[in-house]
Amino acid sequence: MLKTKIVSYVVILIFLLTIFNVAGLKNNNENEKNNHIILENKPWTYKFYTDGAGEFPLTKPNWMDSSYLSIVKSLNSIIHPLKSSPLELNDADLDVLAYMGDCKIVGLGEATHGTKEFFQLKHRIFRYLVENYGFKIFAFECDMGESYYVNKFVTEGVGNLDNIMKNIMSFWTWRTEEVKNLLLWMREYNEHKSDGDKIYFIGVDCQDMTYQSDIIKNYFDKANISLPEDCIQFLNEIKQMGSNYSYYLQSYYSNMTLDKKEEIDQNVDILLSKFQDLKNELLSVSSEFKYQFIKQIVLNIKQVNDVRYGYAHDILKNYRDMYMANNSLWTSALFGEDTKVALWAHNDHIAYYESNGSIGGSIGFYLKEELKEKYQIIGFACSLGRFTAMNRFNFLTIHNIKPKLGSINYVFHRARYDNFILRESDIQTDSDFDKWISEPQLFLDIGSVFYDFIYPRFFYYHPTDLKEMYDVIIYWDVTKAAQQLN
Repeated sequence: MLKTKIVSYVVILIFLLTIFNVAGLKNNNENEKNNHIILENKPWTYKFYTDGAGEFPLTKPNWMDSSYLSIVKSLNSIIHPLKSSPLELNDADLDVLAYMGDCKIVGLGEATHGTKEFFQLKHRIFRYLVENYGFKIFAFECDMGESYYVNKFVTEGVGNLDNIMKNIMSFWTWRTEEVKNLLLWMREYNEHKSDGDKIYFIGVDCQDMTYQSDIIKNYFDKANISLPEDCIQFLNEIKQMGSNYSYYLQSYYSNMTLDKKEEIDQNVDILLSKFQDLKNELLSVSSEFKYQFIKQIVLNIKQVNDVRYGYAHDILKNYRDMYMANNSLWTSALFGEDTKVALWAHNDHIAYYESNGSIGGSIGFYLKEELKEKYQIIGFACSLGRFTAMNRFNFLTIHNIKPKLGSINYVFHRARYDNFILRESDIQTDSDFDKWISEPQLFLDIGSVFYDFIYPRFFYYHPTDLKEMYDVIIYWDVTKAAQQLN
């Protein structure tokens, strides 16, 4: 009986909510019409959007606070519209970024790790930088060891790309059709080119050590050079540790003593000294690039050791971003001082901020301090649509978003154009938008997880100093979820 009553109450509640929503939509549409007249912007209507995973409603905010009208008008005067789908943008659409052609490193961010348009935009911008300004390397927020195999496919055509992406790439965020299309384009670009004219894919992250040991041992085996037995034993130990993916590796580090951690560091130093002692012999049977890449993979073991030990023992220093910045700077010198690099990572990493609750700043902080204006930061933003992230049960799930009233995303959403580029240098001093954006405002920031049933959605909006943290923002109003490989 009790169960029957509960079911009846639930049915009645759903019925009442449906009536209220229908009534609300009618009133909202009237408000949208009024706002359109005031702002002279794009018309806003309620509609259903289809992205291949089904339909869902685009519920635009039903009113605009009058205090934002002048801010939006001011914004409208400086944005550069993007009218096409990302991969169909032509060079003229992207020429507002031409000044970045002289940069050493260009950071390309993402507001979520699972947005199709962000990935496609970064593909298109990298191609623009390669074809027009001679950019050489796409540095990725992925494991350095696994990137060795991706790079062999990109530069030499070695291996099956689907197998590499599905079975070697560890992070689900890059196992997408969008990244696959980027890698296929890089491979196509490199065909029939000399090594000096090719473009390269290199991971700069430092959280895993799954492949480092085998790569190092195989390098010496192919050079027909025997490593000392203590180095072999160390690499075997690293392989055993690294074969346990992130969760188990972190558990291993939770029980690690400081003495053991320092022992690993010392063994890495010994191995690095062997590389230096045997440099001439190794170079006689391999390229300078391969020697430098694999030597850096050795150093990457020490980086992972610091990062994982820090995670497990509550060390406040942000080793990960510091080392990713160091690795990015290393890539920018691989082919001489004129080497130009595009860096793919989350907004949080490529943006400029000195501290995020720990000692040390973001990748962007270190790169900006080192390179000044030779490092430029492109952040990405959106308001409506879908994205992919892990849910609270640790399953990969497609989620919906909409802009929070008063946030930066909300103001961008009200702009004249759906998709646009905003350059910090174009913001007019003392304009209404400048005055507003000069103070930290809420900005959508979602990583690899989205616990919307645990945290309210406003939890993912953070006070952000947009002018301080980014040189350029690329905004895409309605997005689709990145497409996972089958």
